[in-house]
Amino acid sequence: MRTVSYSFYTEVYHGQLSETEFQAQSMKAAAYVDDLTMGRASGELTEAEALRVDLALCAVTDAMHNAQELGGVTAETNDGVSISYAADYAKATGQHIRDAAVVYLAQTNLLYRGVG
Repeated sequence: MRTVSYSFYTEVYHGQLSETEFQAQSMKAAAYVDDLTMGRASGELTEAEALRVDLALCAVTDAMHNAQELGGVTAETNDGVSISYAADYAKATGQHIRDAAVVYLAQTNLLYRGVG
């Protein structure tokens, strides 16, 4: 599995998680991106592809952290004390995490599911 360092996360991606928060999610993010790309993210990559994969790893790490922190809440109002929960939290969370990766991987062939 391809992983990124905390220094890449903060200096290149400009992520805001603490090192502890980053470490808690980064391995899961690496497994997710590896699965999403059918292992291609861990293979031989061009320099441009490697950068896109590293950025996707950072974005997925953030998305996973945010999903964990949100805990199913989709909207919240302070004055009227109104809280809305996702009807299908797992589906909404999964799509949010996938979208985070696709932003960086869409212009590569790494997401291709067909036979090549």
